[in-house]
Amino acid sequence: MTNIDKWQFTPDKPFFVYDPDGDGMSFFSTKKDRNKFAKSRIKDYLNEEFMEDCAESVIAGTITHEFNELSALKPLGKSKRNIATTTN
Repeated sequence: MTNIDKWQFTPDKPFFVYDPDGDGMSFFSTKKDRNKFAKSRIKDYLNEEFMEDCAESVIAGTITHEFNELSALKPLGKSKRNIATTTN
């Protein structure tokens, strides 16, 4: 897997780590790989002086749903409420 590949979501890579202070979103094919990467990022932050707070920002999860596109918010009649619609 190249670095570019790990930053691209595909259905066969539903597991992710979000590291806002590092690589951003990274995607993995297995829970084991995701957990290994997340633990290594957290460990790296905890080993760096002044970076301990970054360890709390690392998030690991699983993508369960996806959609193609979200159109701009459109007003609902005379109401001030807005709705978002999806396109196929």
